[in-house]
Amino acid sequence: MNLSSDRFITLENLKLLNEQSISHGFRYNLDFDTYLEHLRAAMEAEDELQWRELDTEVILVPLMWHDYPQGGAIRCQVFSDELVPGLLKLDVPIATFYQLPPTIAL
Repeated sequence: MNLSSDRFITLENLKLLNEQSISHGFRYNLDFDTYLEHLRAAMEAEDELQWRELDTEVILVPLMWHDYPQGGAIRCQVFSDELVPGLLKLDVPIATFYQLPPTIAL
């Protein structure tokens, strides 16, 4: 079994990570309510997708390591298969990122 560096994460946990990023003063975070609104609308418009409220999962794709005075972060793309347009980035504290379970590479 091969593990990926990507991480599946529920929207509930994404919200908590976003709040943590903001509280650390990191540069990249989300306007979570707007993101949630756009993702929900896009998923509800697709018959084959199931909206599961805050249990819906997206993928964090690590892009780079970034040092801040308040600690290191892994800059991640919040990947939702282009349901929400744009390259959405979130800086996640390094220790927090590595506590998230890795995905399995296919």
